[in-house]
Amino acid sequence: CLSRGLGDVYKRQNYNITSRVLWDGVCGCTGWNLEIINFVSELERHLPLQIVGGPECFCKGQPQGVADSIERLRTRHFDDIDIWISHKPCKDYPHFPYDGSVKYERRPKYVIGRSMVESSLLPSNWAISQSLVDEIWVPSRFLIDVFNSSGIDRQKLHVIPLAINVHMFDPYITTPSELIKKKQDQFVFLSVFKWEQRKGWDVLLSAYFEEFKKNENVVLYLSLIHI
Repeated sequence: CLSRGLGDVYKRQNYNITSRVLWDGVCGCTGWNLEIINFVSELERHLPLQIVGGPECFCKGQPQGVADSIERLRTRHFDDIDIWISHKPCKDYPHFPYDGSVKYERRPKYVIGRSMVESSLLPSNWAISQSLVDEIWVPSRFLIDVFNSSGIDRQKLHVIPLAINVHMFDPYITTPSELIKKKQDQFVFLSVFKWEQRKGWDVLLSAYFEEFKKNENVVLYLSLIHI
């Protein structure tokens, strides 16, 4: 889907596969950063690509091939950029001249925002940034409606699904977790998230305890980080 998304940009702007792409994202090991890694490690094989950030900006523990790809891409530099992808909250889209992790005087030919939010309404300061980009990629049709209802031009919005490392998350090479003990005929729920208010853990637990009684053959497992 990402290749198709960039292919659509190339067709609309009459670009070709040699067009140089810069991918600028959130620094630090977050969900945003993991998605960048999954996108660019595959795209490197198909187009001239540079990513922004020092080694501290990317999640550790990646497979060696992915880690090598990140190192090559982040140490590459193009004097001229055709397509700039800003993988950040809308409020952080680039102004040009750009003086951030990299420095660019003039605006590239085409600027794309990649953003998402875990709610039905955008923060109030996001919509005003849409003028800084030519189009915005969101991971779902639901977010098309959220962004549009919050003031983002519908014509700028395109769905590019989340990126997944299919080599890492491969059910044929993965050993089931021994922490989850499933009893006979038991229905198991698993929720994986960072322990913070915006993830809605209070809503999840309230709904679970309201729906199920102690003697029912059902269990909820929580796999948490930063607790």
